[in-house]
Amino acid sequence: MFDNHTKLVRRAAVALSLAVLIGCNPQAVRKGENGQQETGRVLAVVNGSALTTDDFEKEVETLPVDLKPMAHTAEGKEELLDTMIVRELIMQEAIKDNTGRSRAAVDKLDGLKKRILVDEYLQKKIKEQNKASVAPAKPQKVLQEIKEELKKSARIIIPEEDGVDAGDENNLNPQQLKLLRHLLDRDLTGDDVHPR
Repeated sequence: MFDNHTKLVRRAAVALSLAVLIGCNPQAVRKGENGQQETGRVLAVVNGSALTTDDFEKEVETLPVDLKPMAHTAEGKEELLDTMIVRELIMQEAIKDNTGRSRAAVDKLDGLKKRILVDEYLQKKIKEQNKASVAPAKPQKVLQEIKEELKKSARIIIPEEDGVDAGDENNLNPQQLKLLRHLLDRDLTGDDVHPR
C-alpha cells in the first residue's frame, strides 16, 4: 500500500511525535470504564482524543501471547501506536458517518457483548477454582463443570427439525453439534486448542 519511503517518513513522524510527547510528559485525565478517573502520559492526540500510556498498556494486554514481546521493542511500540492512531481515526470517521446504527451492526455488538460476558464469567470461575484448589484448574474441565451445572437448572428445548424430537433435549442438529464442538475446542482466550 505504501512504498518504503512513505513508510519511513511515517515512522519517523510517529517516532518524533513520541519523543516530543514523552519529553513534554503531558497527562490526560478522563473517566474510565468503571467511572473512576484514569490518568496516563499522552502518547498521541488524534483530533482531540488522547491516546495514553494506559491505553497502550491495555492494547498490549489484548495482544496474543506470541506477539506481546514485539510490543516491548522500539519498532514494535511504534507500530502498535500507529495501529492505535489509525484505529482511532477510523472510529472517529465511523461515528461521524453514523456507522453502527444498522440492525446488523447492533446484532453484532450484542453478540460480542454476550461473548465478552461469557468469557468474563468463565475467567472469574477459573480464578475462584484456582484459589480454592492446590492444582490449577484446566479451562476445559472448568467449562465442562459449568456446563453440567447450568444444564441441571436450565430447561433446554431444541425445536423439532428434520426428525429430531423436540422433547429429547440431547439431540442436536448437525449445525448445533458443529458449533458446540467448535466452542469446546477453543480455550478461554479464544485460541484454538486443537488447530485444524
